[in-house]
Amino acid sequence: MSECEVLSHFFFAAAGMQWDRTDAANWLNLEIGCCTWEGISCDRHGFVEKIELSRTAGLAGHISPHLAQLSHLKELRLHRSDLSGTIPTAFGADGTLPKLEELKLGRSQISGTIPPALYR
Repeated sequence: MSECEVLSHFFFAAAGMQWDRTDAANWLNLEIGCCTWEGISCDRHGFVEKIELSRTAGLAGHISPHLAQLSHLKELRLHRSDLSGTIPTAFGADGTLPKLEELKLGRSQISGTIPPALYR
């Protein structure tokens, strides 16, 4: 699955159609590439390395387990949102998310524990 497809799965899992129009305006537009989508930063090779959607109005639903496929992701910032559920068990499993350095989920409805494999 491509990184843009992974992000598309996240968009729908996190109620993207309900996000503030400014935040969701360019999401799913594959013509411009997902590295230009609001809240997404990529490295010079086009790999997603940061998702910063904290305080995005309407950010709800749950965290898609497909995000575990973003092998270059360093920062995942989804705090101050209405996301709920748990951190997907796929996070950190079998060496996924090897570069993740920052996981911000505070002030959301996420519950449960952080998968032990994320502690490095």
